[in-house]
Amino acid sequence: VDGPVRDVWEWAPMPGEFEQLDPETALPYWAGLSLTSGVHNLRWIVDVGEEIAESSSTNNVLDKSAMWVSPGDRPDLVISKLFTKTPMLGPQGTPTVAERILLRNRENNDVFVRITNAGETDAGPFAVRVFRNTPSSGSSQVAFFDDIPALAAKASIERSFKFHPTKLAKDALESRTPSGAPLSERFTASADVAGLVPETDEANNDRSVDLSVVFAEVSIGNLGVEPYTVYEKDEVELSFRVLNDGTGDVLSTFPGRALIQAPSAQGPVVWSPILFEIEPIEKGGYRDVKVPYSTTRAARHTVLVVAHPSDLASFWEPDGSNNLSSASFEVKARTGPKIERFEATKIDDDSYKLEWEVLCDPPCQVSMKRGINPVRETFDNLSYKDSKTVQRENQDRPYVLKAERDGKKVTETETVRHKPSAPSKWFYFKATNASITFRPCFPLKVLAADETKARQIAQAQAGNYKITQITQQEYVQLSQPGATCS
Repeated sequence: VDGPVRDVWEWAPMPGEFEQLDPETALPYWAGLSLTSGVHNLRWIVDVGEEIAESSSTNNVLDKSAMWVSPGDRPDLVISKLFTKTPMLGPQGTPTVAERILLRNRENNDVFVRITNAGETDAGPFAVRVFRNTPSSGSSQVAFFDDIPALAAKASIERSFKFHPTKLAKDALESRTPSGAPLSERFTASADVAGLVPETDEANNDRSVDLSVVFAEVSIGNLGVEPYTVYEKDEVELSFRVLNDGTGDVLSTFPGRALIQAPSAQGPVVWSPILFEIEPIEKGGYRDVKVPYSTTRAARHTVLVVAHPSDLASFWEPDGSNNLSSASFEVKARTGPKIERFEATKIDDDSYKLEWEVLCDPPCQVSMKRGINPVRETFDNLSYKDSKTVQRENQDRPYVLKAERDGKKVTETETVRHKPSAPSKWFYFKATNASITFRPCFPLKVLAADETKARQIAQAQAGNYKITQITQQEYVQLSQPGATCS
C-alpha cells in the first residue's frame, strides 16, 4: 500500500474448497484493509515466493488506485446538466451560441454532459455513459462513454459528443402535438456506471433530458410585380416574402432562384433564371425580397420563385413542397407619344375651338403654348383628349401642342386666324369758324379739303386732336370699328 508491503496472505483453502486452480478458471478472493481517507495506490502480487512454475511470471503484479473514505465523508457524483450549445440568431440577426436543450435537425450537434462532485471528498476513477432513448421502440443505445480519472470535491467537469438527428422527415411532423410542440430526443446520462466510487447518495447518478429537435420551415408568399402595370423594356422588381414557420432559425444566407417564362424574339418560350441570396431568418420571422428584372417583349410572363433549391441546399427542412410560388403578369406594348388629331375650328368672328387627341401608354405629359417666339401663354397637364375655346386676335396666332415622355416628344401646330377687317366707318361733321376737339380710340386716317391741314392732323401725336378754323366739310375715318370716340 503506497509503497511498503502492508501484509501477506497465503492461500489456505478451507475444507471442501478447491485446493488448486484448474486451467482457464478464476478464484475470487477478498481481503480487508483499514486505511486513512483519501486515494491510495495498491499493488497486488500473486505467488510472492515464486513457488509455482509458470509460463510467464511478468503478469503476477496488478497496480490499482482506490479511494478510502469514512462513512460520513464521501464524494457524491451527479449529472448536473445535459445540454447543447446550439447557435441561433441574436438580437442583431447574427448567430449566437448559448446553452440550450435544442438539437438542430440534420446537423452535427455538440451535446455536453456536466458531471459534478457534490460531496466533501475527492472521487477516484469512474466512468460516465449517455444513453439515447427511442420511445417508439422502447430501445436504448449508447451515445457516449468515457472514463474520468478523478474529480475533486465540489468540482465539475464536462464531456461532449456529436449527435446528428436524421429521422425527422415530413411524415414525422404529424406526430407533433396540436400545440405545435417540436419533436424531441431523450438522453439519459449516468455517472459512476460501474459503481466503483462509494458515495453519500448512490441514487442520484442519473439524469434524463428531452432535447427538442428544431428545424427550419421555409415558405414563399405575397409574390407580385412592382410596379403593378408593366411595359416592355421596363425595369421591374419581383417582390415576395420568405417566411420561416419552423421551430429553429435559419442561421446563414441561403440561395433562391427565380425562373421567368417569356417569349423570345424568335417566338418560342424560354425560361430566364435569376439567382439571388436570402438573409438569415429567425423562427417565426420573414424576409422581404426584391429581385430586379428587365422585361423584353409585350406578352404574358410567368414567374416561378424557389427558395433553397435542392441542388444548392444549405440547410434541411422536413417539407420542401412549399418552397416555391408562381404568378403571372402582363407586359404591355408601349404606344406613343403620338398626336392623333389637333384641329382649330372657327366658332364665330371672335373665337376658335381647338380640339386634340393624344395616344400615350405609358402616360406622358401633354401641354400647349400660345405663340412661338415669344410664347404668350402656356397650358400644362392637359388631358389626352380634350378641347379649348380661344379668342381671336388682331393677327394670326399659332398654337403648339406637345406630348412628351422619357425625353421623346412630338408636336403639332395649328393657327388661329386674326379677326376680319370691318368696313370703314365715317364720321361727318361740318363747322364754320369754330373749333372741334375729339379723342380718337384707334388710329385715324384723316381726310380734309385742305391737304396741308390734313397732313398736320395726321402727323399730330396721340391725345386730343384740335381742328381749328374749319371753313368747309372735313371727313375723319376710323380704321377699326367697335369703339366709341368723342
